[in-house]
Amino acid sequence: MTYLANNTIKNTTSNKFYKTKKLTTGIIQLVAVLLFSMITTQDVFAQAAEAFDGGNGTESVPYQISSWTNLADVNDDLTAHYVLSVDLDENTEGYDSFASSTANGGNGWDPLGSETIKFSGSFDGGGYAIDGLYVNRDSETLNGLFGYIDTDGEVTDIGVTNVDITGQNQTGGLAGRNKG
Repeated sequence: MTYLANNTIKNTTSNKFYKTKKLTTGIIQLVAVLLFSMITTQDVFAQAAEAFDGGNGTESVPYQISSWTNLADVNDDLTAHYVLSVDLDENTEGYDSFASSTANGGNGWDPLGSETIKFSGSFDGGGYAIDGLYVNRDSETLNGLFGYIDTDGEVTDIGVTNVDITGQNQTGGLAGRNKG
């Protein structure tokens, strides 16, 4: 204890304890936030991996696409790496929900990439084809299988056949705009 000039007593031991307790609490909170962030990040990557039939989205182990559902999930990460592992057509799982004339309220396919979030990953078609794609977005630009492929984006070895695409402008079978 320390006696001050005005006859008050200052308990220096208690103040040191308080400061140590406050520092310890801050460290515990920081560790908790970091652990939560790591767990949340792992959950996001695990969910992304579950959305595809394999792969982890890296260049060496790209996500595997074998359904229209997998293909639609590309819009969730436009910077990852993908490989098509089968032909996609009207008999492939997810066609009615994602690529048919009844999908998305009659608008059909929702193109991969947009003016604000461009596709900048890689997509290897593996020599397979996308067949029967339907897009009816006559008041929208950037229509096709891909809406916008950015300069860093790469789409290779893919066929797009029997498409029915209507768009305002910048419309194509493979891409509305391709800068890749």
